[in-house]
Amino acid sequence: MYHRSYFVWLSYLGIVALAYTIFWDLSRVYDLMPMLFLGAICFIPLGRDNYVHLIQYIGLSLISFCFLGWAFLHLGWIALMDSGAFLLIYIVILTEFSENVLLVASKTIGKLKPFSRITTKRTFEAFLLSLVLTLALAWGMRHLLPVRSPRFWIAAGTVACFGGVLGDLVMTVIRRDLGIKQVGAFIIGRGDFLRRMDRLIFVAPLYYYALKFLMTGHVI
Repeated sequence: MYHRSYFVWLSYLGIVALAYTIFWDLSRVYDLMPMLFLGAICFIPLGRDNYVHLIQYIGLSLISFCFLGWAFLHLGWIALMDSGAFLLIYIVILTEFSENVLLVASKTIGKLKPFSRITTKRTFEAFLLSLVLTLALAWGMRHLLPVRSPRFWIAAGTVACFGGVLGDLVMTVIRRDLGIKQVGAFIIGRGDFLRRMDRLIFVAPLYYYALKFLMTGHVI
């Protein structure tokens, strides 16, 4: 996207606008933002009177806004809930734990690799082990939840496992298609900044809507 800075800056502006809708508790506007953003970036080719490769830039901009902005920033909505800080700590720890168990276990156990063309570092058997251990950790840390009911910690552990793997695989697909290995250094841990947050791209909205459903019986 950096070849066309207009798309980059508009993406930044859109993500900042998302943050403000969270700050002012404008959930309906927040959910409408992807369509507003799509409408805004469609004006760039018109303003530049150019069409060459613009559909690719529009597509990448929308992906970046929806994944790195709209989906990831559901963590902000979680923070606004009762005991929101504890809920955030809880799901981040579970997600990181699940991923690390999956990576380590995949090196030693399992032969079934359902996504071998995308990555060879994930085995199905290791995923099952990661799911079991993550659920065990979710139970052990359930005191961080506002409600210690089994359905809350089971939902959190399941979302951390499945959502984390989904986010990691989707971002791996995008990286490989674009030929990108690193997008910058990260101070703590392995990999770059995007690799530290890719699992939360899907975990954040799934966890948020799961919490809303468990607390209120509906997601809207």
